[in-house]
Amino acid sequence: MAINKPKIIVIVGPTGSGKTALAHVIARSGGDFELVSADSRQIYRGMDIGTGKEAVPDIPHHLIDIVNPDEEFTLADFLARAKKVIADIRARGHMPVVVGGTGLYVQALVENWQVPAVKQNQKLRAELEKKSVSELQKELAAIDPEEAERLGGGKRYLIRALEMWHATGKKPSAFKTKSEPLYDALVIGIDLPREELYARIDARVDDMFARGLVDEVRGLLKKYPADLPAFKTIGYREIMDNDLIHPQGNTLERSFRRRRGMVSAASAERGAENAGSRLGLWPSEPREAGRPPLDGGLPVRNGVLPEGATSRIIKHHTHAYARRQLTWLRRMKYVEWTADSPSAMQLVQRWL
Repeated sequence: MAINKPKIIVIVGPTGSGKTALAHVIARSGGDFELVSADSRQIYRGMDIGTGKEAVPDIPHHLIDIVNPDEEFTLADFLARAKKVIADIRARGHMPVVVGGTGLYVQALVENWQVPAVKQNQKLRAELEKKSVSELQKELAAIDPEEAERLGGGKRYLIRALEMWHATGKKPSAFKTKSEPLYDALVIGIDLPREELYARIDARVDDMFARGLVDEVRGLLKKYPADLPAFKTIGYREIMDNDLIHPQGNTLERSFRRRRGMVSAASAERGAENAGSRLGLWPSEPREAGRPPLDGGLPVRNGVLPEGATSRIIKHHTHAYARRQLTWLRRMKYVEWTADSPSAMQLVQRWL
């Protein structure tokens, strides 16, 4: 990309594709490499298992565990910290390897976006959270069609864009001005067949549960309120919504009601049961005669969704998230796509 600029390596790809593993391969290939996380979830202390942190002692990692879940951290914060870390790494004569699960972070860093520091408005966020993705898209499109199209269905990003509009009165797209790139960046994207990616995601979710994800969530809730934006992270929100943590109900029924608004109990029951059937949590046939309904009739055990059902919901949500990540990343035309470590290493060796 940029000529005569400090070099950096950037690794992108959907969740579960093996970005960190590839970064470790590069770091151990010889030379002095240091990893810089571009993941908006791995910044949080205590959110370890569910965010897939894989730091190892012999490889320096940066921008992991830098704030608590109840602390504000914006794109502007990330850019400021990342630029400083990269400058420090380069000053040591080492090579930064940026490992990015958050496409917005990577794109803003590589393209040198100029992003203003706009504080979060928790009251406004709470109001916007009540709206569906479709409602948020329409609201943003009326203000800034370009930004609404670019952000697609990412609810968190749509809310942030509307927050910036309310705070400044300016279109969010106007803030994303680009300056001359700061770095000569080799951006490597991991592109796996869809079935293989889903299989990796599913195995990863199973491993998270085996390693104690539910206990991690319980521990976090002893320190922080459950409604923090950080806890909307996939894996954490499903466990918090389901009775694995809160015995008063389960997520599919409640989230169905939130998406559709106040609907009749019968309609909510039908929608939730159909959703469960699509996820393979239970057959699509009618509820057994005599089985008592629970707040809309979802099939549960002793008033709860079993852990296995919760893990399937997380897998389903993660599959959808991976698709959104790929959609975002494929708009970055400078990404060099590869499917395995050997071909990625060839790209690195030629570029260095």
